[in-house]
Amino acid sequence: MDAPIVLEPGDSFAAKDTERHLFFSLSTLSNESNAIIGGIGFIVMDPRSSGPPDTHYFKPVDWEQQGRAYTFPVIQEWMRRSTMARKGLVDQAPPVQITDALRALAVAYKTHNCGPIWGNPVDLRVLRNAMHAYKIDIPWDETCERDVVSVWGALDDLGMMPPLERGLTEPQHVALGEAAFIARGTAMIYRGFTNKPTQERVLEQAK
Repeated sequence: MDAPIVLEPGDSFAAKDTERHLFFSLSTLSNESNAIIGGIGFIVMDPRSSGPPDTHYFKPVDWEQQGRAYTFPVIQEWMRRSTMARKGLVDQAPPVQITDALRALAVAYKTHNCGPIWGNPVDLRVLRNAMHAYKIDIPWDETCERDVVSVWGALDDLGMMPPLERGLTEPQHVALGEAAFIARGTAMIYRGFTNKPTQERVLEQAK
């Protein structure tokens, strides 16, 4: 889990300003907003630039989270997934407390002066709920939250979504791998809309 993350964002391009984005994924034991969080993975990077991320983080989280929910169907689904996915949820390393994991995400967001924060809609709801429940200040407002499913879906409907492939470095259902997949896909989109020939091509396709 501590191996270097390779995002393969491609060629960089000139940009007047740099802005870090935080991409995250949660391993949850329920689909409810108050779900127990079993693992957190996140990556901070500027999707307009090539190279490695500024920072990345993954920790399994202690399931002892008073007042938070789990459902047996979701736990059973985790048991049916790959060995890597199960290990990402129940790692041999001692898990951290939920408050420590949430604070690590908040600190990374503030330290790197991030703007947008990207996640799937369930994870965004769970993260906000958990930070409120544990009285951890949320260093972004809701206008910074990017629902990756809706954003990518809208681009796909318009014919503007580049093809994405999940490589071996982005294992499905592993929090850090999912965060890397979101980060790489978003970087591809940013390159597409800032590279003039590509921008002209997708606009032509959308007509």
